Amino acid sequence: MSKKFGFLLSLALLTAAFGAPARADENPPVSSNAEFTAPALFKNHLTIDGESIGTSGRSWVQPSGNFKSYRVYVSNTGSDDVTVTVTKDGTAVGGSYKIPAGGDKQWVNNSAEPGATYTLGFTSKSGPVSGTVSVRVSEERLS
Repeated sequence: MSKKFGFLLSLALLTAAFGAPARADENPPVSSNAEFTAPALFKNHLTIDGESIGTSGRSWVQPSGNFKSYRVYVSNTGSDDVTVTVTKDGTAVGGSYKIPAGGDKQWVNNSAEPGATYTLGFTSKSGPVSGTVSVRVSEERLS
């Protein structure tokens, strides 16, 4: 009897000292920062990230699926105004945007066509242009 009591006492002390074993049915803790979950990472992203505007323009393919929005940001570091023209699959869409010398501008299109190729053309009165452009594509409406 004393051997059983000693064994049970030892087992109780070991359990108390090292904690109870984890239950297999418990869920691991979940991060409360939903921004870094895989689905959130792919809802929007920069498809053009701070590239030089140049006179040859910049193009991107609007991702397929629900990517119906994009935001364009252009910074004009030149000494002349720059006119930006948007085309979709070679056809002008959305008009043109004038960015003053040393200025910047952004605009949004929430009715983009997934799978289409969009091109930004850059012109100025003097010819050469300088600055940067970024384009964010999104599955959610942008503002």
